[in-house]
Parts: sequence; C-alpha cells; structure tokens
Amino acid sequence: MAPSQGPAISIARTLLRGLGSKSTCHDQYRRRLSTGMLKVDIKRLKSIINKTRSSLKWRVVEYKNTDAYCFSIFSDSTSKIHNIYYPDQLFQKTEQNLVGFLHELCHAYLAETVHPQFGGIFFWPETSESIIDNVKHVFLTAQDWFVDGMVAKLCGTAFKQILSDDCDMLHKLNERMSNNDKEFEYGSALIFAQYAKYLNSDMAIDDSRLKAVKILLSIDPQKISLAKLELLTAQLLGIENTYACKAEFNTEVGFELFRVSRLFSPLDA
Repeated sequence: MAPSQGPAISIARTLLRGLGSKSTCHDQYRRRLSTGMLKVDIKRLKSIINKTRSSLKWRVVEYKNTDAYCFSIFSDSTSKIHNIYYPDQLFQKTEQNLVGFLHELCHAYLAETVHPQFGGIFFWPETSESIIDNVKHVFLTAQDWFVDGMVAKLCGTAFKQILSDDCDMLHKLNERMSNNDKEFEYGSALIFAQYAKYLNSDMAIDDSRLKAVKILLSIDPQKISLAKLELLTAQLLGIENTYACKAEFNTEVGFELFRVSRLFSPLDA
C-alpha cells in the first residue's frame, strides 16, 4: 500500500486498495500553505505530540524519503498499523511540520478509538474508481473537519496561527484557481469554515463555497462519531445532488464501509 499524495489543499488522487474494500488514504495536511513562523511553545507542542503518540495502541510506522511530498496517513485496522508518510524535506521538526504530524496522529487516534474510517476512507468493493475519484474530496473534507477539531483542542494557538496564514494565502490562490476545481473548492471551504469557527471572524465567501461552509459550521467538529461523519458527508454530497452515501456494516472487514450511489439524473434517461 502507498499513501495518497497531492498539492497543498487538493485531495490526493492515488487510490489505495485493501481490507476487502477500496479506500483513499487521507490527503496531506493542507496547512502546508503556511509560510510564516508559528508563535507557539515548541516544547509544549512536542510534548502534546509525544503524549498523543504514546496513547496509540497500534504500531506507528513512519516512511521518509518516499515519493510523497506531503503528509498522509493510512491506518490498517487488520494489521493494527498506522502508516504515516512524508518526504525527507518535511522530516525536519519545524513548527508547521510538527502540527502537520500531530494532525496525522489525530487521524490515528480517532481510527483506533472512534472508527477506522477516520484513518482512511473505505468504500464497498464494488464502488468504481470513477465514483471514488468524483467523491473522495467530499469524504476527506468531512473527515478533516473532525480531525482538525481534535487538533484545535490539543494545540489551539498553533492551529489558529496556521489557519490565519492559510486564509491569507487562499485569497491569493483564489484568483488563479478555476471554479471547476472541486478539490480546491471543498478544501478552501473547509478552511473558511474553520476560520469562522476558531478565529470568530467573518470573511467574504463566494457562492460556490458558501453552502459547504454553512453545512460544516452546522456540525460540532469536536463531537466525533461515525454517525456524524456520515451525516456531514451526506449533506456535503447533497450540494450537487449527484451522489448519496451510507455507512453499512461489512462482515468481511468487520466495520462499516461507505456505500456510494449515484442519484438519478434526467441526463441518465
């Protein structure tokens, strides 16, 4: 298995297969947009990371010098291993990379304590690759809403600083991005929603992202469960009204997989 990869804010396109299902590994921590130095207590941040890591029961395997150029994770509930991937240039323990690594550990913690779907999105085996490619950015946006909720609770100062830096960069990137880029659209909607929630600040949001932002803000990111993840994902998918999803228990893997169905469209007739 290999991690998914992609540019900052985009959901990675590499698909993972395993556990009798098709899955997409978590995308990189979008906070790679940040270039400013974090004004945080690095010693305390490292302590939080160590405490979070020591709380994990599954083994953590770190992969450096891979072809990946961003953080990503795949938690395998069968082997009880968390696979965390990052390139050599991100292995240096800078402030931004420390928060990025903590983000992956939060995925791992939630995969162990809440549900495996927080360590990698798992679909039913019959789900086509084309459907996964069309919806994975929505699933991962919903997933990250909750994972970042845990990050914000653990290290609020660092998270808020990076979030502030992200929004400044987003405005610059926004001018150069196509409106048809759904990955960027949902990734940026996530950051705008976090900006409103954690920084208590309003900012102009175009119509293409406003619905997603309102949906995200309607659900508490620190009340984490599979049911909440399913609900949020379904509501985000409802924006375009093309696909529906439901978490259904799979006896082969021993936990719920996401079943995605394409809604009827007049164009299908």
